[in-house]
Amino acid sequence: VVTLLPFLKSISLAGWVAIGLLILLIGLAIFKNRIKELFFRDKESFYSRAFFDYM
Repeated sequence: VVTLLPFLKSISLAGWVAIGLLILLIGLAIFKNRIKELFFRDKESFYSRAFFDYM
């Protein structure tokens, strides 16, 4: 892969961490509704609503 994309060698560890966090953020945005359904499965749960409001 590095031979096909030589610029990958020049990315530092901090750059890889930033890329990973960006991918994670995009994944969370894509699955936002599914995550919300998991948190609000129990409509009476105060803790899940408080945690989601905090986030």
